Amino acid sequence: IKSQICKGQEEGVFRGNLDMEVCRDFLFGSLDHIMIPMIIFKRQYDLKAMGDEISQLFIHMITADKI
Repeated sequence: IKSQICKGQEEGVFRGNLDMEVCRDFLFGSLDHIMIPMIIFKRQYDLKAMGDEISQLFIHMITADKI
């Protein structure tokens, strides 16, 4: 994912001041927060809807015209 973000930064699509560790932690933390309750507590989620929401949040977070 880092290479795609760097490419987007070079093209001016993504913010240039992104901390790649924070980006990674956001994505993996979001997935952990969903998957762990599913595994441990047998909670059921609409994974497609959750994935769409997380993807949109991430894209908005890194897009160049967003602060």
